Amino acid sequence: MKLAGLLVAMSCIGVVQGGATAQAQGSLKFTTIDCSASKIVAPPGLVCLVSNERAGGDFGAGTSEGLFKYWSAISRKDLTRKTYYYAVEALETKSTIRIGDRLVDEIQRVSAQAKGATDLSKLNQVAGADYVTFKAGTGESCVGFRRAGPSKLTGYAWVLYGTECAPHGQHLGEGDITKFISTSTFK
Repeated sequence: MKLAGLLVAMSCIGVVQGGATAQAQGSLKFTTIDCSASKIVAPPGLVCLVSNERAGGDFGAGTSEGLFKYWSAISRKDLTRKTYYYAVEALETKSTIRIGDRLVDEIQRVSAQAKGATDLSKLNQVAGADYVTFKAGTGESCVGFRRAGPSKLTGYAWVLYGTECAPHGQHLGEGDITKFISTSTFK
């Protein structure tokens, strides 16, 4: 996945203009950061990004006012597994993130690996997160999860999504899935 194409796609995901401060309005812009500065807790070997503060809701289901920040972590091409994280954080007390769609629909919006997914499992839970397994459009065995942060107003303070796909021809076992999800969180 090309980083420039991913940044364009991420900037188009459900951002609704809201009534926050002037410095937070405008285009959503992502900057590459050192992963130690990211709020996504993930394994080493990823490229991490953070957005500017943005006014408006997330996925059209959050509050339409307040400030939000978006975080992402993407595996490099030299890694054997395709790993991707996407998180949205509500920065103000009046901001909240609601989960309204099925997990499958949400991960298909945020992860290229989940687009065109087939062989979807039923919704499962492990380590405080919802997850589904699926076969990527390119044939890899994958898992996608959603972990919601503390409750806030009518939603959550943050929501973290992640997908991981095994190398082509390999299978993700229950141990792989549990390890991936249980070691992935937001700080």
